[in-house]
Amino acid sequence: MNPAFIILSLLLAACAAVAAPPSAAGPEKKHMDDYRMTTLPPALEAVRGIHPRLYVSAARAADLRKAIMSTHAHLWTEVQAQADNRVKSGPPSYVVHDKYSGDEQLWQREVGNAMPTLGIAWLLTGDRRYLESAGKWALASCSYPTWGLGKIDGLDLAAPVTKAWVTGATASNTC
Repeated sequence: MNPAFIILSLLLAACAAVAAPPSAAGPEKKHMDDYRMTTLPPALEAVRGIHPRLYVSAARAADLRKAIMSTHAHLWTEVQAQADNRVKSGPPSYVVHDKYSGDEQLWQREVGNAMPTLGIAWLLTGDRRYLESAGKWALASCSYPTWGLGKIDGLDLAAPVTKAWVTGATASNTC
């Protein structure tokens, strides 16, 4: 599978989850159909049937590559520094209980936060260090025995988003 598709699928899955309509049945009776988009945003409708479905086209990526050398250089410096730090540090080791997040295991958010930064760094530079590091971060998350503890285990956004990232299965594949 194309690594760029996998990396950017994470972003699209998160956007699709945020754009989901609220449940008409109320909070006590949710169903997966409540989260399906009935009307697609115009930007998504414009790419219906095109796979992989990326909001960053090849032309836009080329434009961004030029912009990071001029008009967006100040932004790129910060993004690249973040990506370089993620490459250098690597993903965190699993910790059952940290000092601040209780059963939520909020320390895992950094794993999800790292992947888009590494993905855009790879897309704009072609530097495989970023791609390989993004894979390490994703696989680290998959290796954690829990994504939350007790009644929270597996209910955090990290669980479905990481699964979608690794498998390439996004909500948008249905349209």
